[in-house]
Amino acid sequence: MSINETWYYPLMILAVLAALWQAVRRDRLRLPRDKASLCFLAAFALIAVAFSVTAQGLRDMAYSANFIMFVLFAPLSVVLSRAASGRNTVVLATLALAGSVIGTVIAAYQVFIVDAGRATSYGSDPIWSTQAAIIVGFIALLGMVSSTSRYRFFFVLGPILGVATAVLSGSRGPILAVPFLVIIFVLLGGRRWWIALLATVVALLLGTNTNGAHD
Repeated sequence: MSINETWYYPLMILAVLAALWQAVRRDRLRLPRDKASLCFLAAFALIAVAFSVTAQGLRDMAYSANFIMFVLFAPLSVVLSRAASGRNTVVLATLALAGSVIGTVIAAYQVFIVDAGRATSYGSDPIWSTQAAIIVGFIALLGMVSSTSRYRFFFVLGPILGVATAVLSGSRGPILAVPFLVIIFVLLGGRRWWIALLATVVALLLGTNTNGAHD
């Protein structure tokens, strides 16, 4: 079982507890009306219908429960929204940057110290770890937009470290998302430093030897 699957079930339990908590409150759990919750509910309904059409038995229908988090998005978002704050984005970006640093250190240790050939993280595999590195790295860029600190430029290291981790893992598939993510942030940023970021990421992609990549 990968680390992604291991953390899936605690998150599901947390969402269930959030739903129960809302249900026993005085105001009761009201049906969601925001577009995000309704889209997740519609997505789960369509998946359930697809499983019902193709199911060979009741056991096949149970696989739709793998997407129960779509239904639990609404109550979980209600609970988390009570702790909403303008500083939360900076905190999230800081944690993402810290995760990018840790991921790159682990990847470098496995490749250059342990001589593993390609970084796999721990309890995971190169593809999963690369996907996580790319996503977390670009989440760190939120700090560049939301922070007013003089040190906010350090958040640019997020995607750079994410790409470096991806290269060390030898997995090419998730790297395909990098150019599109860069373009999105360039359009949203509208600053010259985004051009420097784009040039840095492209240089990493083109200048790094990826002959040993497999996926």
